[in-house]
Amino acid sequence: MATPRRLLASVSPATLGLAAAAGAGLVAFNMSKSSSGPAQPQKSLGQKPVFPAMGFVSLTLEEARMVNHDTKELKFKLPGDDATSGLTPVSSLLTRHTAAGAWFPTFRPYTPISTPDSPYITLLVKQYPNGRASTHLHNLVPGQTLNVKAIPELPYKANQHKHMVLVAGGAGITPMFQIARTILDNTEDKTQLSLIYANKTESDILMKKELDALASQYPQRFATTYVVSDNKKNDRSLEKGYVTKEILSKALPAKLEGDDVKVLVCGPPAMLDAIAGAKGAKGWAQGRLGGMLKDLGLTEKQVEQQTMSYMLFYNSRDTGLTKRPDNCPKIPRDATHYNPKLPDPFRFANGRPVKTISDFVCRQHEVSELFQNLELGTKPGKPDAVSGSISGGNLSITATVDDKTISFIPTITYPPNGTAPYPAIIAFGSLTIPAPSGVAIITYNNDEIGAQINQSSRGQGKFFELYPDKTANGAMTAWAWGVSRIIDVLETLPSTNINPRKIAVTGCSRDGKGALVAGTLDSRIVLTIPQESGSGGTACWRLSDYENHNGTTQTASEIVQENVWFASQFDEFANTTVNTLPFDHHMLAGLIAPRGLLVIDNLGYEWLGPWSSYGCMKTGRKIYQALGAPDHLGYSMSPSHPHCSYPSYQTPELQAFVDKFLFDKAADTAFFEPSGNITFDDEQWVDWVTPKLY
Repeated sequence: MATPRRLLASVSPATLGLAAAAGAGLVAFNMSKSSSGPAQPQKSLGQKPVFPAMGFVSLTLEEARMVNHDTKELKFKLPGDDATSGLTPVSSLLTRHTAAGAWFPTFRPYTPISTPDSPYITLLVKQYPNGRASTHLHNLVPGQTLNVKAIPELPYKANQHKHMVLVAGGAGITPMFQIARTILDNTEDKTQLSLIYANKTESDILMKKELDALASQYPQRFATTYVVSDNKKNDRSLEKGYVTKEILSKALPAKLEGDDVKVLVCGPPAMLDAIAGAKGAKGWAQGRLGGMLKDLGLTEKQVEQQTMSYMLFYNSRDTGLTKRPDNCPKIPRDATHYNPKLPDPFRFANGRPVKTISDFVCRQHEVSELFQNLELGTKPGKPDAVSGSISGGNLSITATVDDKTISFIPTITYPPNGTAPYPAIIAFGSLTIPAPSGVAIITYNNDEIGAQINQSSRGQGKFFELYPDKTANGAMTAWAWGVSRIIDVLETLPSTNINPRKIAVTGCSRDGKGALVAGTLDSRIVLTIPQESGSGGTACWRLSDYENHNGTTQTASEIVQENVWFASQFDEFANTTVNTLPFDHHMLAGLIAPRGLLVIDNLGYEWLGPWSSYGCMKTGRKIYQALGAPDHLGYSMSPSHPHCSYPSYQTPELQAFVDKFLFDKAADTAFFEPSGNITFDDEQWVDWVTPKLY
């Protein structure tokens, strides 16, 4: 599937945010003096390597010092008098700590700036206002310990490339420094190096003394370019403004042939997008090359990018789920079987249990495919062409597939306060929750993308004009496709003043069902807020059937007679028994995990199935719990109020999720309470055990 292409001509380091810890894994260490084969760490006779170890290793902090206004150098003693790191290029160290009172640990990778033969591990840690990991590390005092684990990242061979261009932003300099020192210290490695290092101010430039020393020692092999957006001193040794194609072009060799050139980019996600295009494969793998480097003629093999954002395995910026990994088990030809209980999200369709995070990623792919094949209809990837423009508050979007083109115009309402680029909430139809302070609202007419009048609406709407072979799809899949196109355009149109990495989606009732589906099928959405979505939304089919003993809760058999929200193939299950489905909607919530999900419910409408929704989401929360993030799924139920209105007393719960996921602020989102006397018996509906995958 296509990843968004950033078409900016330049990027300001001031707008990058420089988020989350030093480089997410692009690391190198001093290599052996061999001109071929994988580089190895140096070690003396009798030295014992600490890494690689299979698990986490506890290191004791020996020394800490501030190197500038927000960055600290931390020196950890390796265990044992004769210990060395044992790290091979290229590796990172994953740190782990659990804050007092927290449900789950915080993980963050950092690049060591120490050599592999040193008895110490030295980290350079930039502190961020709401950075849990960086704040914890800055608060450590000598004598305290830190748990770390080695993660191999990028193999390197001496003389593998004739010329390497290193592009770094903020704390992303640490892996570049290691790679530069590794290559330059090896007298047999003749690789030419060019470094472009972007920051807001000169005082933000980390390790400038060390970098300048390398440039002075190796003037024919190592060239540096410093870029600052705020050059108040007009220092001529610094490029003022932005990383541009012109700056990149000067650093590149004249001929861009095969393996002769390699460009490494490490920095905040926005920087990566602008220079090299968005990341892929859940934020770990390389996405399709885009941005300025593509414009300059580089190929995907010539560019390696690393993001500095990291949350377990799930920092994804792709349209929908990424391509199914090759090592995932295949779905059996017939994955359906009778099961009156809520199906096990931690067991593959072939019966194999989910035991690791990697297994869980595969299982998410499998569940998404099953939902699309049996209930929703398949969502196409990015069209052949997507473009957009902004005029006032009108965001014009045009999509083309083959010789067919459609356009639609969501509207943007900007907040009277806050700071651009703004986070945004995409609202299906109209906004039915309070507009949070500092957040833009994008109103989306989903009805024109996929009609939802009644059963006669099947296959009607602009989505089906582009995809006439998808007329069996449900309208909600069409709506989700439209949301993805909005995000595509936001990613390539900075003049909107919207931060495409801080997008939430919401809707109420039938549109709440659609918002939930959109959140499952585009992992660029960081927060999903379905409001009173009922059956087909946050309620489970099996539970709604059970709750309907008094005949007042909508069930699958009724919903398919009402409208075309679901694919036509779902009728077979709805009209016979939903107990043969290999999933239920607790697993739809699990496709969002561990991104933010706030479920807003209303006890006063039995038709919505409030007990079903509560039990379904309580079970879905077990999936979040398995990932160490139970407070990323919140549940707020009102005793009773008019449908799709929003009681003011629920606003603090909404604000908590907005603060956490749209503003990266610390917030208590560990609430999950029903109203009235609703209870849910897990033992009656859940016959599986929740594993610990983190």
